[in-house]
Amino acid sequence: MESFNNSNNNNKRAIALGMPPLPLTSQRMEGQSSHNPNIHPEKFNRTLASRQYGENFRLKHNSRIMKSERTLQALDVDVERASMTMYYWKRQHYLFQVENDELKQNFGSCSLEIESKQAEYVLLNRKKDVYVDQQKYEELMKSNMANAEFMDMDMDTIRDCRPTTLCGPQD
Repeated sequence: MESFNNSNNNNKRAIALGMPPLPLTSQRMEGQSSHNPNIHPEKFNRTLASRQYGENFRLKHNSRIMKSERTLQALDVDVERASMTMYYWKRQHYLFQVENDELKQNFGSCSLEIESKQAEYVLLNRKKDVYVDQQKYEELMKSNMANAEFMDMDMDTIRDCRPTTLCGPQD
């Protein structure tokens, strides 16, 4: 009975793999014995066991191949998903690089603008300092002129107001 169930399972495997089902063991034995009645029963049993082992080996081998193919298909799907993900991240990386380049360019132009503004600020401060110095100089000159005029006036007044007796002989 076990041999029948085992044979039935083998037939199901064979059908699943697209192979024609094998005849039952007793049918095979009858067919074998009817072809050659001179075969010894032990040799016949060994040959039959060898054939069954070969069939089982081929079925297992085919099932491993089918399993490998299914695994390969699943891996292909995973590779496809991963490649789409890689494409997405490569695209994001490219967009970030473009944005980064734009920011660097803007930073460079802002940096140049700041440097020019700083140079302009320094120049304007120098001009302001020169102007302030000129104003101070002009005020100083005006005050010096006023002092000089006052001093000249004082000297003239002093000369005019001198007593005649103290200055020496008069003409």
